[in-house]
Amino acid sequence: MIAIDPMNEHNGCLKVLLGRHREGLLGSLETHLNEKQWNNAPWRSVVMDSGDVVFFSGYLPHRSAGNNNRNPSLLNTSDD
Repeated sequence: MIAIDPMNEHNGCLKVLLGRHREGLLGSLETHLNEKQWNNAPWRSVVMDSGDVVFFSGYLPHRSAGNNNRNPSLLNTSDD
C-alpha cells in the first residue's frame, strides 16, 4: 500500500491487529471478519505520510474507517 496523500485517523487510515497473522487464516479468503466479533479488538492505526509504503499479507486482519474529512484521500494498493 502506497500513501499518495497523508493517511490518519481523520481520513480513514489502515488499522491492523498486530501479531494476529501468526495465528493463520481467521476465516475463508472470500469472507470478511464479523464486525461485532472484532470491533473491540486492539486495532492499531497505521498513520502514513505521502510516499510511505506498508507491506502486509492477507493473514493480517486489517480494516479502515470512513473518511471524516471533506477532502478525499488517495492510496494505491496491489494484491500481487
